[in-house]
Amino acid sequence: MDFREGEYGLNIQLSGSGPVYLDIVHSVTEGIRQGTMKPGDRLPTERELADKLGVARGTVNKAYDLLKRGNLVVAVQGAGSYVSGPSGLLPEQDKKHAVSMLDEAIRDLMNRGFGLDEIEALFALRLESARTSGEMLPLAAVDCNPEALAIFRDQLAFLANVDIHLFDLGDLRSGSLPGSALDAYPLILTTLTHEGELAGLLPDKRQRMVKASVSPSQETVVAIASLPRQTRFGILTRSLQFRRIILDRLAAMGLSTEGIPSALEEDKGGVLRVLSQSDVVLLPPDEMPGSGKDPFLEDWHQSEKNAFQARGGRLIPFMYCMERGSLIHVEERIASLLLSS
Repeated sequence: MDFREGEYGLNIQLSGSGPVYLDIVHSVTEGIRQGTMKPGDRLPTERELADKLGVARGTVNKAYDLLKRGNLVVAVQGAGSYVSGPSGLLPEQDKKHAVSMLDEAIRDLMNRGFGLDEIEALFALRLESARTSGEMLPLAAVDCNPEALAIFRDQLAFLANVDIHLFDLGDLRSGSLPGSALDAYPLILTTLTHEGELAGLLPDKRQRMVKASVSPSQETVVAIASLPRQTRFGILTRSLQFRRIILDRLAAMGLSTEGIPSALEEDKGGVLRVLSQSDVVLLPPDEMPGSGKDPFLEDWHQSEKNAFQARGGRLIPFMYCMERGSLIHVEERIASLLLSS
């Protein structure tokens, strides 16, 4: 009997004349010798292989045990069994070097302000990226304004194995976007503000939702707080919802919001008015001149904002981000989904 499992690069030949566990051992050994199975390749789980071959799980367990004792396979707690190579385990010196590199990386990340939970989540994500060989996990992000969605996209851009799709909550509210459009997404990211409403609109997808707490970045808060009290603020956004977010934050910082000029980026006259009446203009990061991230912006946006800066005005990108704890939670959920896929 010939069993092939392309996902794992494993070709098992069942002779039918001897113990099946020895056939498994021989097939894996031959795969390693011929190079079709390489160091670091993951083997099917015992349950997967037993189901495929139609044998008892104990048979596969016995085969894997022999492979481990022969140093051809290494078991990683909670992650599965992996090929260690025809020469067995890595030389001790190489393992010491690997540990030293990991220790150095951990120290460097801690010196940069990363907590141990963050480092663990990042390592898990990078390991799963290597194991899945580029397999993409689709993630849906849902919010009420395009500015926040763009910031979420940029904040998660480092996740190489995640394909992020952005959805406007207003489209779900109006019914112009059916809830079935999110059926393909095993993880749906939204904010604490909208989690309850989204769960009401998509009750069958509640378990897939992960809610994030969002707030202005520390850089944004410090930049605003360090300005003189008499500073004349202006606001440019793509949506009224994001303008309200900025105004609410200014009020929470004890700043007067009365009379602050504002405009939507599509309104050229309004943009010119705000730039002429303000010392400092707050705007989404991808609407900064030279950001190159927003195809909506026309050339005149960049030239007028450059002229504003040239005459002493200041543009401050209003970063509205997932808070640290929420980002770690999202990373852990993604790593868990990649591991189980």
